[in-house]
Amino acid sequence: MASKQMVHMNHGQGETSYAHNSSFQSLLALEGMSLFDTTPVAFVPSLSDCSEVQAPEDLRINQIPAYDVDENARRERLPVVAGAYAQQFRKDFTLFLQLRAKELVPEGRMVVSLQGRRSDEPVTESSLIWGTAAQILGTMASEGVIDKEKLDSLYIPVHGPSDEELREIIQEEGSFSITEMRVHDPISGMDRALLTPNRLVNSLRAAFEPIIVQHFGSLGEIMDEFVRTGEKHLSLQRRSQVKHARNPRVMLVVSLTKA
Repeated sequence: MASKQMVHMNHGQGETSYAHNSSFQSLLALEGMSLFDTTPVAFVPSLSDCSEVQAPEDLRINQIPAYDVDENARRERLPVVAGAYAQQFRKDFTLFLQLRAKELVPEGRMVVSLQGRRSDEPVTESSLIWGTAAQILGTMASEGVIDKEKLDSLYIPVHGPSDEELREIIQEEGSFSITEMRVHDPISGMDRALLTPNRLVNSLRAAFEPIIVQHFGSLGEIMDEFVRTGEKHLSLQRRSQVKHARNPRVMLVVSLTKA
């Protein structure tokens, strides 16, 4: 059974709220609106609307974990997992385009923004939107903080397509023509010193806390431990990465005109 519950970000204006931790998305909104002149448009913001998909049913039916604590098993299954998410995204985003097309007049315009990856980047754990969150949860499971069987049944319903993948889906569906598409690195030009592990893990918490709490239970300690484990994980990751390495995840902004 595919997940049919609505998954939302953290509400409110507090330190762990999505509003407090969505500076990248705010910058992206400005990037998206720059694609247009003064013509009124519909702007569809990122993660909550367009990257969200149903949990891939093939994985659940065949009991294939989206993220396995065993590193060898995880690497072996990555193509299957990534393929299942891509297939589900294609189905759900096609439906999204069909429904939006019914709401717009001919030549109506729309901007869609969502997280994704570069087409020339191979699919890796780092290029998956939920990859870092899953790595943190995997460490927590191996340390006994959360139940491993529970982790095996967690499918975070989010997929980040490549720009080529997104272009192909839009063209195959046929309701819209692509006016312009941009691949934008949200941290380009930013002072990397500001991208602290604490800030990054709080962004993950703001995005994924509701589904994590819903799946593992409403124990307040879980998310506090998620932040502590995440800060350690991201600190180690930061030290091991090549300086100025290219960000594998990007934001895709596409301007569409109804055919």
